[in-house]
Amino acid sequence: MLWVSLHGRDSFQKLMLPFVERRQHKRYSINLGVQFKIRKEGKFIQGGEGKTHDVSHRGIFFESNAAVPPGTVLRLVVEWPIRFQGNTSVDWVVDGVVVRSTVSGMALNIMRQRFERGSQNKRKKLTASKQ
Repeated sequence: MLWVSLHGRDSFQKLMLPFVERRQHKRYSINLGVQFKIRKEGKFIQGGEGKTHDVSHRGIFFESNAAVPPGTVLRLVVEWPIRFQGNTSVDWVVDGVVVRSTVSGMALNIMRQRFERGSQNKRKKLTASKQ
């Protein structure tokens, strides 16, 4: 449903317009902790943290306090909820480009991704390096 003001009047009317989905890949709602670093001149520097909102085959939308402009290359370390062999932590490491940045979060186009076992130390390093 869309609210519009017709002919510049102050009163608003409801219009039922069909919703057109432009995304090419199905999105899955998932709320996982994420830490990220910004890639600048070939090195990963300062970053931030947040929570994923949804993911798809080619992208991630995540919420964060930090505002990063579109075109910025990021490395995300997402805390995967399932452990390897029941006791080893697993992280989803994603390199991508910010395609949209708003007050509600950032959309990242995935360029490269992998899973890493036992990378809690990397998360600690990532957090320590931004302080």
